[in-house]
Amino acid sequence: MTGRLQEKNGRFYMVVSALDDGKHQPKGKSNGPTDKGHKQRAKDMLKGYLQGLEELAEQQRTDDIAPPE
Repeated sequence: MTGRLQEKNGRFYMVVSALDDGKHQPKGKSNGPTDKGHKQRAKDMLKGYLQGLEELAEQQRTDDIAPPE
């Protein structure tokens, strides 16, 4: 899973590319209204968002592997 920042009309968008059925599927999410000069804050938000997605994916993989009770 990878991510990047994209700026449009003064807003930063997080674009995340994840594998889905063997193909990379880009998904975008707005960081909300941000002013110019807040690129570092947007980078930190992207890093946290990617970590959260990685943890969720790991949890789903673990749940799929666990034997049924």
